[in-house]
Amino acid sequence: MKHVSWFNLGCGLWLVSVAAALPRLGGRVRVEDIIAGLIVALAALWASQAFDQTISAAASWTVLCAGAWVAIAPFVLGYWHRRLATANDATVGLLIVALAGANVWLKARPRGRSVRLS
Repeated sequence: MKHVSWFNLGCGLWLVSVAAALPRLGGRVRVEDIIAGLIVALAALWASQAFDQTISAAASWTVLCAGAWVAIAPFVLGYWHRRLATANDATVGLLIVALAGANVWLKARPRGRSVRLS
């Protein structure tokens, strides 16, 4: 579970760094990527370091919701015509959602039961 949170931390930092690195991004695209990236990164760090299972699950849900926002933000905020920004946000957002969803599912399982994949 911690590996997934660390990967989401990296995705959040990626969003922040891309906002600074991509040329010709508008103000709202940069601001959205920086804020959403920081939320993802901090919540993922919170999820990986939380001692209480309930708090860790809440942090994972926060990451999942922020990832969903990142994926749909180009269409909601109207910058979908900026192909590079839209492709980056949609790809990273869906990756965050998938990983955070797996993290939420793993944390919701009862402890002491193993999952059989046969």
